[in-house]
Amino acid sequence: MKGRIWIWNILALICLTACDRWFDVNPQTEVKQKELFSTDQGFYNALMGVYLNLSDPELYGGELQFGLVDVLAQTYSISNTTGGGSAYLYAVSYDWNNCKTLFEPLWEKAYTQIANCNNILKHLEGNRGLFPEGNYEIVEAEARALRAMLHLDLLRLFGPSPAGGMSKPAIPYVDAVVTVPFPQLTVEKTLERIIGDLERAFDLLKVNDPYFTGIPDGEFDFMTANGFRQNREYRLNYYGVSALLARAYLYKGDKSKALEYATKVIGADYHFTTQEEMNAMGVTLCYSEIISGIYLKNTLLKKQTEKWFSENAGSTKLKISSAGVETLFEVASLGSTDLRKKNQFGSRENENEVFLNKYFTGSLLPLIRLSEVYYIAAECAEEHE
Repeated sequence: MKGRIWIWNILALICLTACDRWFDVNPQTEVKQKELFSTDQGFYNALMGVYLNLSDPELYGGELQFGLVDVLAQTYSISNTTGGGSAYLYAVSYDWNNCKTLFEPLWEKAYTQIANCNNILKHLEGNRGLFPEGNYEIVEAEARALRAMLHLDLLRLFGPSPAGGMSKPAIPYVDAVVTVPFPQLTVEKTLERIIGDLERAFDLLKVNDPYFTGIPDGEFDFMTANGFRQNREYRLNYYGVSALLARAYLYKGDKSKALEYATKVIGADYHFTTQEEMNAMGVTLCYSEIISGIYLKNTLLKKQTEKWFSENAGSTKLKISSAGVETLFEVASLGSTDLRKKNQFGSRENENEVFLNKYFTGSLLPLIRLSEVYYIAAECAEEHE
């Protein structure tokens, strides 16, 4: 789908809406902006606000997680008799004009969070003295990584394929808080900006991220005093940014660089979840495989995903055929005992249709999984050799 179909939306929003109004802490005046960013805690709160807002149903709490993107991948059995709202029906048949109700909110909310990242980066300038050593760099790195990740997903959805389309117009790369339109960049230029942000984030985290460097003996209390450096395992930390770089370089077609960054994650302390771990945690998501993820705002997964996966979901119901699951897990050969097949799917209305169960427990959703990194490495390894 060509990005120009919806390009007027973001240009109009940038021209007519001040980025300050987009900031989700909801300051109404510049005075409140200055108050918010007058302490390091204000920056931490603003950054966490972006992570939380990524869990909106229009973004990674729905359409970019298991909704629209999986509909386009033809994961589900969608017809006018098996559920799936009319917009999904149009999307699966590539009738873009009739599924704008799916794409336009996604586009707008993604650029809203990009604007929030830009706002954080804008106010960082000249405020290094507010932060304990290393925290300024972590905030900058994560804001840049979030901005790059959102642009990359928008590019993959709305831009031409890099294969033969590098010089074609794609999307705007919005990297500043201004009220003038941003130009529509080519795929090549957009990828340059994305990778540039991610490389900068990687360099900052390589030196300052305690999830990678560790915390020196005797400095734990000092470095974790305000909680910002705690619980970093699911943020866009050193390994999360490495995985994003692997994703971006593979999309660009640079398999050597993609493998380089994928290997950094594979060599770290991540592993595929066992049945025993899944039983012990009482959840159906494989937490040990999540490199970076987000928590939902004020709700649990089951409540948010009922729109798609409950028996009473109605027109937005998403189902998978039994035959499709058997093909996916290679049941005829080795997959009949696969723990994901056993734990993450369940029958509902009849034996020929199944639903995803894996989003029915907990409140954590993955942004990047270990499996993706292995797929990237596998795709790149033979050519690299």
